[in-house]
Amino acid sequence: FPSHDNSGIIGPANVPNAATASGVWNLEEQQEAKGLNSWPGFAIQRSLRFNSADSAYLNRTPASAGNRKTWTWSAWVKRSAIGSEQAIFARSNTAGNIHTGVIFNAANKLRFFSNASVLDLETAQVFRDTSAWYHILVVLDTTQATSSNRAKIYLNGNEITAFSIASYPPLNTELEINTTNPHCLGRYGDFDLLGIVTGK
Repeated sequence: FPSHDNSGIIGPANVPNAATASGVWNLEEQQEAKGLNSWPGFAIQRSLRFNSADSAYLNRTPASAGNRKTWTWSAWVKRSAIGSEQAIFARSNTAGNIHTGVIFNAANKLRFFSNASVLDLETAQVFRDTSAWYHILVVLDTTQATSSNRAKIYLNGNEITAFSIASYPPLNTELEINTTNPHCLGRYGDFDLLGIVTGK
């Protein structure tokens, strides 16, 4: 096979190391592994699968507030469907309204937002491959002097720089993550379930 773009599926024979950070298989590598009968036939340890028919999700309400200006969050995710909003990570107030979220929207774009007018990053790239695993990392640091450094999205180890919407929070703004309101994985409010989320 020719050189690969390193986007696709996690596999035990292609794990991250000092030289390769993403640990993903592209479609050609998947096909080769299946043909050689070396495709993983087991559940990935410490993984979660959210089945939309079960209305399952995880949530946690912190007992005390944490750092609301500087934090990161990451996970490996795999979409189960396209064309509908799917929450990956979300924070809500007690009324159940989304105030901060990382979602795939109905246009199949990745969106990192907080009260929309304060922070709103929507990728120009679309995500329609339901066979692909994506490593998503979102970074918030509102203490940065340069506005575009205050919120970032990384996909499979590469920073996303092309956005169809790009609105950054003001300097030293405290956003909703790490408040004492519910934080959820896989669902919140009226968002549909994400098919699979793995990672930490």
